[in-house]
Amino acid sequence: MEKGFLGEQRANSVLFVLLGASNLSRAYYGFIKHLERCLYPRSALFLNALGPGRGYCVEGGLLNIVYPAIKTCGILDAARTASAGRVVALATDIGNDIMFNVPAEKIIADLAELFEKLHAMDADILVTPIPRYLENGLDDFHFQCLRALFYPGSRINREEAVSAVCEINRFLKSSASNYITLISGLESYYGIDKIHFSPFKMHVVWTRIAGEILRVLHVESAETIGFSEILRSLGAQVLRLALSDMASIRGKGPGYF
Repeated sequence: MEKGFLGEQRANSVLFVLLGASNLSRAYYGFIKHLERCLYPRSALFLNALGPGRGYCVEGGLLNIVYPAIKTCGILDAARTASAGRVVALATDIGNDIMFNVPAEKIIADLAELFEKLHAMDADILVTPIPRYLENGLDDFHFQCLRALFYPGSRINREEAVSAVCEINRFLKSSASNYITLISGLESYYGIDKIHFSPFKMHVVWTRIAGEILRVLHVESAETIGFSEILRSLGAQVLRLALSDMASIRGKGPGYF
């Protein structure tokens, strides 16, 4: 009887594979708590590869923090061996690799391989494109400021970066299918730097992203992420960066890659 119950619980559970960089890292705590509430009584398991400056194709990071590339960090192997009835993957914060001097063709090839591996697990995949503002509204002064602040080692120029953004976004748009959902139209939620969601709009945009995930799962919920949860998420990120990623004083847990 117990085995049957546990088997039913696993069949109804959802495994979330969350991939991203700064935006996902900043909202992570509130985002997963929101998903847990909306799915209850179904259980949810979370695996994540996130962190400021993280890349999909190559190592990335911030200051003295270096994260392995998402494609080689082991999260997909862990997802394959996890016992869950449904797998949902979110790929967001795509674009750091451009500033790490990775050609657009390489980024597209690695993303295509990532999507194929997730599809082989019967995963539902949701993707946020690179902000459209970066396709045609980025002046050279703004670009130089962003590069100096967030990517001081980058050698790419504005024209090359804009061309790569357009090429990758075209690929993402063409990849939308029965198992890949493109979450577009998020430009109004970005802050002054145009690459990070505004702290004052994060609760709204992550509620919207969660809503797309819940729609795929055929779950209806009027729940929202509160602004206080975003503040707690930002605090949790600071602690994670200081105690785990920088100082290695505290472990991050088995779900982090």
